[in-house]
Amino acid sequence: IQSGGHLFAQNCAVCHGGPGLKPTDIAQGLKPPPPNLFRANRKPWSEEMYRFIKYGVKMTAMPGFGKTLSDQQIWELVAFLHTAPGMSPQDFAARTGINGSAPAEAKPQG
Repeated sequence: IQSGGHLFAQNCAVCHGGPGLKPTDIAQGLKPPPPNLFRANRKPWSEEMYRFIKYGVKMTAMPGFGKTLSDQQIWELVAFLHTAPGMSPQDFAARTGINGSAPAEAKPQG
């Protein structure tokens, strides 16, 4: 989960944001807008998340990461995303290294 949090910070937060983060200019310009992965009532489905991350989503800005991330790294992201619904800003900062007062494109600490 921790490794997935750091991968999220490096690859996903710029578009998907996180608890306590203001949307980036990039995220605000995407149509359709990226889904809020931290919505409390979201029900993550592992196989679907894996496919979305590996292959991307057609007709959206969601790229496929299958050529840049290993299958293990993709599953680490999936594990992190299972903890995302309802995550607090404090937990988000602890798992990603992104402080809630920093822009989403900030690099994780440490």
